[in-house]
Amino acid sequence: MLVDQKISNMNNIEALPRKSGELVFHDNWEKRIFAMVVALYQQGHFEWDEFKDLLIEQIRLSGETPEQPNLAKPGYYEFWIKNLEKLLERNKNITQDTTLRGE
Repeated sequence: MLVDQKISNMNNIEALPRKSGELVFHDNWEKRIFAMVVALYQQGHFEWDEFKDLLIEQIRLSGETPEQPNLAKPGYYEFWIKNLEKLLERNKNITQDTTLRGE
């Protein structure tokens, strides 16, 4: 999957988790939500800055930082799920059935 520079170059609190420059996923569902969000963005279902702004807002509200993760609260990719749900609901331009078929 070719990832847009807007996504790969996120830094500050919204930065993608990395170790030695490689993306870090702790479970397969994290890889899947990452791929789904990127694919829907690339298909034009939402603007990346809209997604990123929601991500920054949620991380700030949680009080979490990459240096001090809050294990009692949702993790990084859980914010991605919440953001995707918000954007799909807000835009209403895609249905669950469409998402599952990969359209």
